[in-house]
Amino acid sequence: MHHTIHNRSAALEDAFAQLHKTAGFDRRSQQMEMAEAVMRALESRRHLLVEAPTGVGKSLAYIIPAAIRIQDEKTGRIAISTNTKALQRQLLEKDIPLAGAVIGTPISHALCIGGGNYLCVRRLLRVKAPGLFDRSELQAVQSVFEWAANTQSGILSEIDLPPDMREAVARQGDLCMGAKCSSADICFWRKAKAREMEARLLIVNHHLFFANMASGEHALPDFGTVIFDEAHQIEETASNYLSTSVSESRIHRILDSIITRNGRRGVLAESGVSVQMLTLLAKIAADIRFRTREWSHFVSKRFGGSGSVRLRKPDDLPGNLFDGMLDGFSQLSNSMKSLVPATEEQEREFKAIVDRSVKLLEDIEGIRDQSLDEHVFWIETSPRDCRVVATPADISLLLRERLFAKTRPVIMTSATLSTDSTFNFIKGRIGLDDTTELILDSPFDFERSALLYLPGDITDPRSPGYPAEVAKRIQTIASMRDGGVMALFTSYDMMRKTREAMPRNGIDILMQGDAESYSLVEDFKTRKRAVLMGTATFWQGVDIPGDALWCVVITRLPFAPPNNPVLEARFERLKAQGGDPFNDYQIPAAILMFKQGFGRLIRTHDDFGVVAVLDKRIRSMPYGRRFLDALPNCRATGNMGDVADLARSLAAAQRSIP
Repeated sequence: MHHTIHNRSAALEDAFAQLHKTAGFDRRSQQMEMAEAVMRALESRRHLLVEAPTGVGKSLAYIIPAAIRIQDEKTGRIAISTNTKALQRQLLEKDIPLAGAVIGTPISHALCIGGGNYLCVRRLLRVKAPGLFDRSELQAVQSVFEWAANTQSGILSEIDLPPDMREAVARQGDLCMGAKCSSADICFWRKAKAREMEARLLIVNHHLFFANMASGEHALPDFGTVIFDEAHQIEETASNYLSTSVSESRIHRILDSIITRNGRRGVLAESGVSVQMLTLLAKIAADIRFRTREWSHFVSKRFGGSGSVRLRKPDDLPGNLFDGMLDGFSQLSNSMKSLVPATEEQEREFKAIVDRSVKLLEDIEGIRDQSLDEHVFWIETSPRDCRVVATPADISLLLRERLFAKTRPVIMTSATLSTDSTFNFIKGRIGLDDTTELILDSPFDFERSALLYLPGDITDPRSPGYPAEVAKRIQTIASMRDGGVMALFTSYDMMRKTREAMPRNGIDILMQGDAESYSLVEDFKTRKRAVLMGTATFWQGVDIPGDALWCVVITRLPFAPPNNPVLEARFERLKAQGGDPFNDYQIPAAILMFKQGFGRLIRTHDDFGVVAVLDKRIRSMPYGRRFLDALPNCRATGNMGDVADLARSLAAAQRSIP
């Protein structure tokens, strides 16, 4: 079914009529308004920002117009980028098939994931070589071969593998032989790329999208349009992928790819080079490992064992601290260049190692000298790793040039993009100047379904006794309905202190870090007496509809810590431009996160419950009004008795359901 420019609007109306008629979806004016705006943006190639609250049905509101649009062969591919795997699954398993049904034709689409997620058959066959793995590892080797014989996708997430084994069999771009590979005909990655090239709709995530940008557009097929869902995450993800970093783990990965500590694996160990050369290069690698440990130990001792610290001038880290690593990698790459490869495959591997070493040398020198323009330099240490990072101080400049000027249109949507009823904050952060804007109302009746609890008689969140008081309030609320409470924190330290202060009283405490986040949420949904505690990632993307969640506790207004090195640099730039970092950045950023936290409660028309904000500043400080004004209209109270009354009415309603 092909639509001309004149009848696409009619096709859009027909599709939504079918959606309501055959699929039983409620007619939502907000959804249709968004779909029409997306279609206009696709036709005019004009950028679009849409804030679409939960319940609007925004994924269908952009997929259906996109599906209609790509029926025209002259239209380039459209990429849809999400931040979470959960939304990707929803698009692939539910929304895209449904959209195809209502427009009357299947939608040509492909899921795109990074090449490193695929099994490399050529590398898998090499792990059979005798002596590569210990006896204790042979079971893992066997399990990979059994899985490989049956998998359809070759995606490594299907099988649980030790990190070393995964590293040994995963595809690596600079080691890929392409069409010359002996396993090219059965290569999972090549098959996936063929599907991507045939598809008109590409489903990606933000990480791969910006990895593609950072790689010079080599990770994805060409596309003309991108639709970002969960678009509030773009600045952070783009900053991460357009940063440069040198870490202990990166250095060890490069060395392990050359020759492992035990000398049995790595390109050299498996290449058949002379024992003399192998011994020399193994000695150089061992020396680099020693120098790296020295570097990591110095940094941890100087800057503390865990956390982030800004580097303000090159001599914050002594230059000679890097000398051992620089000399070692120079020797390593020069020695590798002198090797004569026996095969084309070996030539590719030797070149890849040299290129990795040279790129690492460039990155070390750029960070050591702080010679990267318009970057903030900082160091992060933890018990597991140490890394020095150079992050663009203002990502808006890069995105303006490399995204918004090159891709038309860019359509961005999320439940939380506006602050103070405008998009000015997000537009400034990402460098978006010329765009159409749309802020939609929620289809939910929050005055009927949500109660906002704002206690005035609670300790200041900056006082030492605050975690104990938060624990008491959470315990009181949880006991009203046998749990069903999710508490959101702004720091792991406060979350831990609150947990320690909570009396159990038969209520299970599920805390982020105890298990995988997805498992914790699924566990919480099935328990009758539980409190779920989480930090940053739990403020957004967690979907617990129905009776399993009746109260969301926001323990503190989510201001980012001002000592974050990247934020500190952004605040300095803002101040130099005549702005006010607190009012112009910290408050708007906190409002967006606050709206995300509030949005965890009401996920469907049938949900009811309480959002408890235990930070008294929302009522006592002048800026608190900006947070409250960002929320939909709902009843507010400072009385815990009103929370108890709602809990009783919810319990009574649940008992009355046959």
